[in-house]
Amino acid sequence: MAARRFPIARFILLSFFSLAGAYAIILIIYFVREPHFIVPIRSENTAITVRNDAYGDGYFGAKRSNNRTHSGIDLEAPVGTPVYASKSGIGLFKKLKTGYGNLVVIYHVNGDESRYGHLSKSNIREYGWVKQGKIIGYVGKTGNAGNRNMKAHLHFEIRRYGKPVDPVLYL
Repeated sequence: MAARRFPIARFILLSFFSLAGAYAIILIIYFVREPHFIVPIRSENTAITVRNDAYGDGYFGAKRSNNRTHSGIDLEAPVGTPVYASKSGIGLFKKLKTGYGNLVVIYHVNGDESRYGHLSKSNIREYGWVKQGKIIGYVGKTGNAGNRNMKAHLHFEIRRYGKPVDPVLYL
């Protein structure tokens, strides 16, 4: 009996749908296990506070100079405090990105992105997978937080479809 021929096009098509199905299952598992963001700074003794000093409020939407608005929240913390990934994704470290200073950006599977600014140093492998809750850096005073009279803080920002949204609504 002659061997049955299996067309290459059919093989490629079946392989594609198998991979797509596997990817869909991974996405479903991802969203079931990790449906929301977590607070990127941990505090044992006191509540986490939003920066409020002579240089302005650290709340989302607060007015800034040059007719700008604040695109995230500033969480007060001493320099050197560990900063944790609020959600899993692919990490990117940008050194001295204008007002952000040292910045870690994490791109999430659903298209969201989280940003962590004013870091003293980063603790991620660039373009590597970052798991929720992993230390990604440490609070610093880089960028426009370098003023000695400004309180040390983490600038935390979430972007949905490229536009900043209030992080408090997602924590």
